[in-house]
Amino acid sequence: MRKTWKNTIGFLSPEKAKFCEHVIKEHVTQDSVCLEIGTYCGKSTLHLIEYGNPKKIITIDNYTELQSTAGLPDVFEENILDIPTAKISNPKAYTFENNEKLFADYPQVELIKGHTPLKLKLPILDYIYIDGGHTYEQKVADLEWVFQYCKDGTVIVLDDWSMEDVQNAIKYFCKEYKQSYVLSEPNEFRNTMSKIVVKIA
Repeated sequence: MRKTWKNTIGFLSPEKAKFCEHVIKEHVTQDSVCLEIGTYCGKSTLHLIEYGNPKKIITIDNYTELQSTAGLPDVFEENILDIPTAKISNPKAYTFENNEKLFADYPQVELIKGHTPLKLKLPILDYIYIDGGHTYEQKVADLEWVFQYCKDGTVIVLDDWSMEDVQNAIKYFCKEYKQSYVLSEPNEFRNTMSKIVVKIA
């Protein structure tokens, strides 16, 4: 059976997936170039392909295994495979090699193993999905790195608004770079995501 985003391990809950679907349909075309930080097992990448089918997706992950879900915020314990109580730790599918196999039939997907921000020149981007490191420093670094490859109208989607460090990083970035963010309105707060539509003066 061919993998779909619905039967792939990941943290894209139904509420998050619906928000991303709306953003993708509004901002992504078959000519779009997209970047994803935090490939994990490929769930959000497959979701982007299904609803946007862009020309190019560059997806980056350092493939550092999760040590445990114990003690982490509830956002890490949410719906994995439509099983609300499921928890994962070091899933076997979370390797660069497995993702190479998963996306072997998707020539538009470029997998990169590394820790962002990378010393890598990117093309101008239309859509950016950030779900990598969740510390304040890492989130700010990722936002500042991708911003140089944005144009007027580029959309940045960020997961895990429920984490204080993520909130503070987004607020700092928007204030520093004169941008604004919009939040999703899920039933469960832990599923809240944010969206920045870049405005270049």
